[in-house]
Amino acid sequence: MGQWRRACCIAWNQVQRLAVSARRAPGIAMTGSRPLSIGELEAGFSAYCQALRRLVAEGRSLERIERTLCWHHLSALHSSLPQRYRSPQDLYARYLRALKAEQPAD
Repeated sequence: MGQWRRACCIAWNQVQRLAVSARRAPGIAMTGSRPLSIGELEAGFSAYCQALRRLVAEGRSLERIERTLCWHHLSALHSSLPQRYRSPQDLYARYLRALKAEQPAD
């Protein structure tokens, strides 16, 4: 139980950091940091998807979302392992459709 709780806390902290960095809309990479390995990107995949889903739910434009770290990391995963990971454009379209389907028709 302790390991599962720790993993959830780590994932939640990653989502929070990505959401904060998305609000600030910094450049693609943080200065002074090394690029993430594919293994590190894969470990954070669910957090990147949650951050993207949150940005879509907030009503952010695609142009603004494309400048976020989560978009960059999802792009890197897709370009490295395209059979395993969907493109961020596809994920954005799926999340947008799901959000519109949840909203009641006026």
